[in-house]
Amino acid sequence: MDDMIRNCEGDDRSVLGVDRTFNLGNFYVTVFSDKNRCSISNRTKDFPVMFGPCMIHFDAEEGTYGTFFSHVSDRFGQKMRLTIGSDEEKSMTNAFKAKDPHANFLLCTKHIHDNIRRHLQENGAGVQARKRILRVIFGQNDGIIFFRR
Repeated sequence: MDDMIRNCEGDDRSVLGVDRTFNLGNFYVTVFSDKNRCSISNRTKDFPVMFGPCMIHFDAEEGTYGTFFSHVSDRFGQKMRLTIGSDEEKSMTNAFKAKDPHANFLLCTKHIHDNIRRHLQENGAGVQARKRILRVIFGQNDGIIFFRR
């Protein structure tokens, strides 16, 4: 927890990732993650993503997330302004906003990409059309959603 807190504070703070897994039988696992700013990956030359606290649970209700987020955010303290990255799961984001209304929320580009691809496929867009649309939006050098380091 101390490492995660250190990585998520300051002007160059890491985004605190929150994600729930699927297909693990009758239960879910929700995991926090952050980029460890104290080390550099040899392979990517970037800060490595580290797992933080996780919760095993049997429902995806706002109250369940609220209990978990309450324990975690109490460790951060009132002075920290968190930047939280997650998907669009309403019960999760509502629970965190209730606990920390001043947090900044970001949507994960991987989830946005997957949601757009799935929507295009479900609505009959062909393979080539899907690839072209996704390239326009997420193209490495010229996409609408592109972040330079």
